[in-house]
Amino acid sequence: MINILAVTMTREVYEEFAGLSASGCLVIDRGGELIALTPCCAAFATFCDTSLCCKSCYGEADVEHLLPAQVAVPAALINTCIPGLPRRRKEGS
Repeated sequence: MINILAVTMTREVYEEFAGLSASGCLVIDRGGELIALTPCCAAFATFCDTSLCCKSCYGEADVEHLLPAQVAVPAALINTCIPGLPRRRKEGS
């Protein structure tokens, strides 16, 4: 039996989806720069006062979201699901 991951994301994230980080966060590729999105909102991280936080909900974010991300599970091995559309593998992978 093979376990294939299924991940739900927005169409905007899907277009740049590179895979998952070791902690399970979505990683996007922005012109060769890999960025881990926050686990709470799948958003970018930003600084709030003296801490790193989610740009959407302002919850605390890990330093992983500040550093260049590393893909632990590539997008080609993940079934993606955009709400309202059927699950599919990323084309061309």
